[in-house]
Amino acid sequence: MFLWYIILMESGVERRDIRRLLGVSLGEAGAAEPVAGSAVGLFGGSFYPPHGGHIMVAGEGLARLGLDAVWLIPAFANPFKGDIDLPPVADRVREVRAMLPADGNLFALDWEGRVGVSRTYESVSLLKDALPGVKFVLFAGADILGEIHLWYRWRDLLGMVPLAVFDREPYTGRVMGGSDFIREFGEFRTEDSGEVVDLDPPVWTLVRQPLSDLSGSKLRR
Repeated sequence: MFLWYIILMESGVERRDIRRLLGVSLGEAGAAEPVAGSAVGLFGGSFYPPHGGHIMVAGEGLARLGLDAVWLIPAFANPFKGDIDLPPVADRVREVRAMLPADGNLFALDWEGRVGVSRTYESVSLLKDALPGVKFVLFAGADILGEIHLWYRWRDLLGMVPLAVFDREPYTGRVMGGSDFIREFGEFRTEDSGEVVDLDPPVWTLVRQPLSDLSGSKLRR
C-alpha cells in the first residue's frame, strides 16, 4: 500500500484513475482487457524510432512464449538516453501502432504517458495491481541486461515478474559470459521458454530468434 502511495504521488494520478486510464489505453490500441489467467508480454523501450526488429521480437515472443497478447509500451522517458531528445510518447505510440499487423495480438499502448511513470518497476507494479489475475512476462533484449543492474529496484522487479531475454548478439555472449544479472539471477534460468510465464519469479529464459542488426541508434544517424 505504501509503494502504491509513493508511485501515485510521483505520477500525480489518483489510484481510482489507474484502472480507467488502462482501459482508455487498451481501447485506443484496439485491445480487449485481458481476463484472469491470460498471459501478456510487456515490451517497453524508447521505440525511437520503431523498426522491424521491434515487431519481430514482439511476434516471436507472442508465439514462442505462448502468450495471448503482447503490449508494446513506449517509455514516458528514458534516463539512460538523456542525450536524446525523445519525441512525445503519444507520437511514438502512433508510429509503433502504424507498424503492427492489423489482425494480430500485438498492441501499442500509451500507458506510461497516461500515468506519468517511466521506471519499469513502477509501470509493472501498477499493471499488476490493476490486473491481478493476469500473468505478465517482461521482455528485454540481451543488450539491456548489461545495464539492468542500474535500473530502479531491479532486483525487486525481477522478483515480481518473469523475464524473457531475447537473443541479440554480440550482447548475448557478453552478458552470458559474466554480468551482474548472471551472477545474481543465472540460477533462475529455465530452458523451456514456453513455461516461463507460468513460473513464479524470479525466473527468466533466453529466447533464441532470427537476428536483426536494426537498432534505433543506427536509424537515428
